[in-house]
Amino acid sequence: MKKAIAIHGNLRTFLMPTRENGAPLYENFIQTIISPNLDSDLDVYISTDVNDFYYNGYQYYTEGSTIECTNSNSFRLYDRIKIVTANEARNIIENELRRIIPNIKYLKIEASPDPKLHPSYDKLIKCGRKGISAEGSINQNYKIWNLHNAIKESGEKYDAILRIRFDLMNSGSFNLSNINCNENFIYVPGTKGILCYDWYMAGNQRNMEIFMSLYDRIGYTTEYPTWLLSCGRCGVRTMEEKEMDPNSIKQVSNGNCVMCNSTGSYLEDVTISNEHHVGRQAILSGISPVYPNVFTYVYRYDEVSNDSSKKLEDILSAENLRGCKFVNYGVDPSIKGERIL
Repeated sequence: MKKAIAIHGNLRTFLMPTRENGAPLYENFIQTIISPNLDSDLDVYISTDVNDFYYNGYQYYTEGSTIECTNSNSFRLYDRIKIVTANEARNIIENELRRIIPNIKYLKIEASPDPKLHPSYDKLIKCGRKGISAEGSINQNYKIWNLHNAIKESGEKYDAILRIRFDLMNSGSFNLSNINCNENFIYVPGTKGILCYDWYMAGNQRNMEIFMSLYDRIGYTTEYPTWLLSCGRCGVRTMEEKEMDPNSIKQVSNGNCVMCNSTGSYLEDVTISNEHHVGRQAILSGISPVYPNVFTYVYRYDEVSNDSSKKLEDILSAENLRGCKFVNYGVDPSIKGERIL
């Protein structure tokens, strides 16, 4: 069986010792993702960034780059940050990845291009819909698109492809030899109504090409305005705006469910989220998302419960960060706080 593992995104905590036992996160990645598929028919493709990665006690950013986080979430930054040249960062990453990961067929390490150059950038900013920042969506999908192109250009024909990000803690192994490569299925870590979690995805080459090329179609979900409803009685579900009463959004602002009118409900615009892009594409392509029994979660620099604005400010007050640019993205993609540290 010919297999490919396509790893994308910032390394983030990939090289960091875990809080649970001090073992580096990459050991879990090797045990659960690489080793179960390690044979002569495995190729590994990697597209990563020179910014935002842990190494030897520091979180690294390159000169002239922007330090980013979302909603004052301090767990997205490490306590100590080091600024280096792009070449220094690239050398660290390449040396470490080639030391750790076997069967690398393609390795691209670069800073993401300016997201404002993407043809859908203005559309995402001006559409008035929410779910993710335009920058976050474009940058993430750019790296996946790199891998999509590299696989196409290789000329290889794979029976199964796994696309996955670096900074995950996985429970259970992902053996591509055991997945159903039927064209009607795509494997994802979970769903929520129309939404599909996008931390990893696996399937046959035809299906993976559809989902790994979303960079070319970012913003198409603005044609399908969608909300996420959370209600203690109705549960969690997605609702397309065309199905909702015009007064629904105003109604839920008072804490009343748009379905059963019970109190304590929450309605969230998820129209341009990455999860909606993936889930909507599955619907349009006639592909069913299925769960492969591999539990996974994003492993942050600090406990996810640590959501302290004060700690964030303490991290950014370091003398060596003076003059660096910091961007704090909010839920509304058209709003972001920028400042020079």
